[in-house]
Amino acid sequence: MKFRYGFVLMVLAVIGLSFTLAEDDTSKRTDAEQLLKESIEHYKNNELEPALKKLDRALELDPTNRDGLAIRLYYNVSNGIKLEQVLSDLHNTVGLEDDPHSWYIEFGYMYIDSDQYPEALALADQGLEQFPDVMDLYLIRGQARLETDQLEGAVADLKMAVENRPDYEYALSLLAKAQFANGESKDGLKTIKQMLKSNPESHLALHIRANYYADTEKYKKAIADLKKALEFVEGDSVSTAYYMGVMAFIYQDSGDQEEACQMALAAWKLGDNTAFNLLDACGLWQDDVVVIPNTTLNYTVAGHGQYEFLVDVKEIDNEGIQFDWEMTNSPDNKGSIVLEAGALESSFRQHNRFSAGEDRVFTDRLTVWVSRAFFQKISEGEVAVLETENTRGDFMLIDEQSFVYKSDSQWVHVDVLVVQATEFSGDTYGAESRTLWILKNIDNPLILKMDMGWTIELQSVEYR
Repeated sequence: MKFRYGFVLMVLAVIGLSFTLAEDDTSKRTDAEQLLKESIEHYKNNELEPALKKLDRALELDPTNRDGLAIRLYYNVSNGIKLEQVLSDLHNTVGLEDDPHSWYIEFGYMYIDSDQYPEALALADQGLEQFPDVMDLYLIRGQARLETDQLEGAVADLKMAVENRPDYEYALSLLAKAQFANGESKDGLKTIKQMLKSNPESHLALHIRANYYADTEKYKKAIADLKKALEFVEGDSVSTAYYMGVMAFIYQDSGDQEEACQMALAAWKLGDNTAFNLLDACGLWQDDVVVIPNTTLNYTVAGHGQYEFLVDVKEIDNEGIQFDWEMTNSPDNKGSIVLEAGALESSFRQHNRFSAGEDRVFTDRLTVWVSRAFFQKISEGEVAVLETENTRGDFMLIDEQSFVYKSDSQWVHVDVLVVQATEFSGDTYGAESRTLWILKNIDNPLILKMDMGWTIELQSVEYR
């Protein structure tokens, strides 16, 4: 069983602490209780040194006090200090508990979780001297040995850990990693097979095997395992993004740069930066989305169905911008719009509703772009009001991000301002906020993405 230091946190929350001093030693008991309370208050205020001093003094008054030992162990282990005292305190807990090995397990996993592997190894060594039949201690020592490249010992310990629990996925996963790392590939594959027998949808097993296949240049098998893993984590965006990032590196190692870029981009868009550095090999950072006559901006619209919105720029100069537009959700859903220079300079109104066959000239409103005046206010941290046909919102800058799209089949990265309105009126489409991603260029403040309860996002730019 993993305890994950639950009882220690409970002890820290205790105000009235019971001590085991003799009844006739009222003065010492009162002093020790007060010192322990003061120690906890210091620790809550991130004052470690006085917390430890007062705790040490409390334990001098009562060396076998269970609560005091638990708290000192927590202080020392969580801060990575005083290993010798940790081992001494753990030794002193024997006889205080019905299951004293639980203290070793508790603090052993604390060391593992904080990557303090040599300390975890020392703790497990001492624990196993006293409790040689506790499988969790073999698991702790096995993982510590794996992480410190003591591979033969890791394999031996992890085999002990799974001996009586052949379906324990966590222990099996560590054993497989240790076997592969130690060159025992046949045994590693057998362990993976055991994991998949116990849980046919174990994406962890598939991930470990994929890494082995990638390390041995069996890239097709590695990709196949990761694709299957992605099926098993559908709906889990964090795991999906991570596996996509892993696949990006494997595609790159296999020589498939295009797929590597696709996966790295997909992972990045889901918030995982595992393969972010690969994006530099996929395209160049740019300061601008270059829009010239005969440029087509390809957007995807999603919300009530999904379709493309195409902006075909005909003219762009000091007098304004002229473009044809088309929506692919129905035949002949197309039209033409002119944005005059005055609107591009100072408008705070936006046009978001398009009707088939319309040819419009806008002197006081915009679409696809925002005005320089709106951009200026937002970039200076001011609130900027933006109106559409049926809504009005107070927008503010909330973030600066990178945005990726394809420019003539080449991935391109640009910087964007992310602006959002949480206070707005009118038709909300059920949205709690409205967000715009605007190209960070006051001379070309192009909207690259909008979330207005429905979304529209630039996918690519094509030049003819």
